[in-house]
Amino acid sequence: MTHIPFRSVPQSVTEIVAGRIQLMAAAAGSVLGQVRAGQVRALGISGDARMAQMPEAPLLKDQGEPTAGVYAWIGLFAPPGTPPERVARLGMEAGRALSKPETGRALEAAGFEPLGTPPRRADRP
Repeated sequence: MTHIPFRSVPQSVTEIVAGRIQLMAAAAGSVLGQVRAGQVRALGISGDARMAQMPEAPLLKDQGEPTAGVYAWIGLFAPPGTPPERVARLGMEAGRALSKPETGRALEAAGFEPLGTPPRRADRP
């Protein structure tokens, strides 16, 4: 294989749909529309369970590929020195948004499986 460093995921999606590249790795949400339209085929999911949005996509580990789950995630960030009470408030509001059914539906439609974790300082695991 030859690695081709594209400037963006959308550029690589364009290239695979056009048939100018044969394989790409990307967050599922980046190609969900193309998979559903039959423009590309999902060869494998790196997680521990099949995706509800692409139930036909096999797991890589079921195909003999020993992978630890690889996950894409979205994080919230704040500048260093942000007061702890503000970080707590941001975490609370993010949790509230994630608990709304419409937020979950929107994230799932985009290929994400919404999970929420409490905020923590970047200097502590």
